[in-house]
Amino acid sequence: LFDHHCRSNECLGLHMGVPEPANLGDGKGWVAEREVLRQHYQLPFLGTCIESLIGGNHFRVYPQDGPDANSGALFLAVSQEEDATQNHNIVPDGYNVGRDNFVKAATGTTSYCDITYETSLRDLTGFLSPGAQGINHDISQDGVVKLLTVTIKR
Repeated sequence: LFDHHCRSNECLGLHMGVPEPANLGDGKGWVAEREVLRQHYQLPFLGTCIESLIGGNHFRVYPQDGPDANSGALFLAVSQEEDATQNHNIVPDGYNVGRDNFVKAATGTTSYCDITYETSLRDLTGFLSPGAQGINHDISQDGVVKLLTVTIKR
């Protein structure tokens, strides 16, 4: 699903940032992301280098697999970032913009490598307070969590 939605690992396998921690309430406490995936502009492997230069969507992946809540869910921290001249800072409203761009590309019926996926969307509120308090980079977000349910259709 991630590859289909134009994401790949870092440019030439290099990652200059630091792992961002998250606490998913699964009993593992604060943990670093499993991986960072970047928009590749339909050019796997080299396209993430373009994203590094001109900016784009990227996300961090956190599996919820601890002893208190082993749901198998993947939590995605998605954002839209500036180009290299702006040090890859997140654009204003970048958490909402990045999330919404990803959700738009992911929902509905898609296929990749002869596998068809049906992805449904549910908006959840009450889990995250709107605003910037406790949010990385002090960038405000709207408090809406997008729950994507992916079904493999074959």
